[in-house]
Amino acid sequence: MKQVEAIHTLVYKHRDLILSARTGWGKSMNFQSVPVLRNGGICLMIMPLNALESDQAQSIDKLPCYRSYVLNGETNSPALRQRIRNGEFNHVLTSPEIALGKKLLPVLQDSKFQDRLVLVAIDELHVVDQWGTVWQEEYSQLRELRSRVRRGIPWFGTSATLDPVMLESVKS
Repeated sequence: MKQVEAIHTLVYKHRDLILSARTGWGKSMNFQSVPVLRNGGICLMIMPLNALESDQAQSIDKLPCYRSYVLNGETNSPALRQRIRNGEFNHVLTSPEIALGKKLLPVLQDSKFQDRLVLVAIDELHVVDQWGTVWQEEYSQLRELRSRVRRGIPWFGTSATLDPVMLESVKS
């Protein structure tokens, strides 16, 4: 699959997509593009490590018209959640623990936020299978997050190391 086809699937068909491609292929460009192509929407990005969140946020913020925020244990304040709810950021990068937590729930359920949410992305999708059963249980509970957002919002999972067994596991 080419990047253009992946973006078309997410932006115009509003369909879920799992993309396994080598490191350096440009998987990030797909989830970075969707909010801008969807008229200033918001991408909620689930990532396994704070360092990856920070690196991705720095890359996103270099692009014109892009504003990202890393929502983690240190930044998860009521004031920040209000800014997220108000749509000040088009990329919100966070962990599964924060995304599934009670503090973010009112934001996720807010109708104005739901209207702007255009993509839920899970980077390093292989960790859902690898970590979700033994180390970071929240990864195995991400289907709960799906029930918290409006139907029709596409989900996009990316990985460079997703083998066929893991693929079937994360699909279920």
